[in-house]
Amino acid sequence: MLKHSTPPAMVSAFCRAVLSRLLPSEFWGTGDAQAENKQAFDKNVDRFIELRRFESLSLHEVSQGLKVSFLPRKKTVFDPLRSQI
Repeated sequence: MLKHSTPPAMVSAFCRAVLSRLLPSEFWGTGDAQAENKQAFDKNVDRFIELRRFESLSLHEVSQGLKVSFLPRKKTVFDPLRSQI
């Protein structure tokens, strides 16, 4: 069965390539933090792909290493109760 499996490194590289096409570079922040946030996220993608069947990766673990003060914020917040249809 292992002859027909794909190595985790190739799966991780594919996932990182897809995510890099879906998420704009501004998503990761500005300045030096942008490269560091992208690198931390890629590392977590690798960790997620290498998890075994009953292992998990919490949101807290994923957010470790991200510099959130450099992430862009929206100035307006969507409020479904105030929106008009």
